[in-house]
Amino acid sequence: MFNQYAAGTVTFEFTKNYRFTVINNENVWAKAMSRIVTDKVPVDKAVDEMIARIKTVAAQ
Repeated sequence: MFNQYAAGTVTFEFTKNYRFTVINNENVWAKAMSRIVTDKVPVDKAVDEMIARIKTVAAQ
């Protein structure tokens, strides 16, 4: 019990960086997966689109 309390807690990512929340709200991972499964887009292209969107949000 002592070790559990002594280890402390870890904060959520969105408390460190609000951009993480923006990316989660846009659901970029699910959109990329949908492009692959539904639209039959090659995996490489869908991932490149996802990374481009993440970079756009991160640069704001």
